[in-house]
Amino acid sequence: MNILLSKLVFFLKILFSATAFVVLIDSAQAQELKCNLAFDASQISQSGNEASTLKDFFTQMQANFQQFISSRRWTEKNFKSNEKININILFTIREVPAQGKYKGNIQVQTYRPIFGSSYESIMINFIDKDLDFDYLPGQPLDYNDNSYISNITSILAFYSYLALAMDFDSFSPNGGTKYIEKILNTVNNAQSSPYQGWSAQASNQNSRYWLLENLNSQQFQAMRDANYEYHRQGLDSMQVNPVRARLHILNALKKIKSVNDVRPAQVLIRTFFNTKDDEIVNIFSQAEEAEKKQVYEIVTTIDPTNTEKYSKILQR
Repeated sequence: MNILLSKLVFFLKILFSATAFVVLIDSAQAQELKCNLAFDASQISQSGNEASTLKDFFTQMQANFQQFISSRRWTEKNFKSNEKININILFTIREVPAQGKYKGNIQVQTYRPIFGSSYESIMINFIDKDLDFDYLPGQPLDYNDNSYISNITSILAFYSYLALAMDFDSFSPNGGTKYIEKILNTVNNAQSSPYQGWSAQASNQNSRYWLLENLNSQQFQAMRDANYEYHRQGLDSMQVNPVRARLHILNALKKIKSVNDVRPAQVLIRTFFNTKDDEIVNIFSQAEEAEKKQVYEIVTTIDPTNTEKYSKILQR
């Protein structure tokens, strides 16, 4: 499945859910983030007045969450309309254990435009299974970088800053450092809360805590360098010199392998390949045979579960 089709499927899943109700709100013009936010409550069994009331709650939550992300200035930078970061956020609600309490998953996808083309490269595709928050209709959404106020605003801030960190790192070496520090503040402040996902639980290394730990670790510096080389020196040069661009992307993959050799199968590495696997196949399907073999060996060593998918590199 190519990247554009994956993006389309994301929204078709929302729009054509066969059960319960799904509400979708397109964003207004955001400050730095151009956000599409949706709620999928199809797993909740409700009927009659209960279903109608709950649907109204979700509609209001969406509007408020959307406003929170769109109206807040997350940076000191001035973004032009075409520079805003595209971010899709899907809340899948599995449980409503009590009035105003919600549990489920949150999926976050972000995209980056590629220079000289209409193509957008997917930067993040992450599913967070520790979605657990309290929210009542009309409740104000407040967030402070230096203190913990609520779980839902901390979660929304975490992913807003993550989108910025990854994007800025892709345009300049270590360009996202300021936003990684913002994420660190968010995680540290939230560790005093009773909610999961903010602390170092060995049983769940696919959490927000470990995503931040990887991104902030010196052991992952080569991966941040790879982000820049893959996108700015690689994809952004693809229209001008595809041979040189592929060499940069290959070198970026080598850097990621060097991180994986030290700390294998960490969440940031898994997330990268869950996000980029189709793109890598498409990029190197047109490469020379020797380059194809190098890439195939690297990606199947790091991401063996997708070996069958990566075999398409050699077949084309």
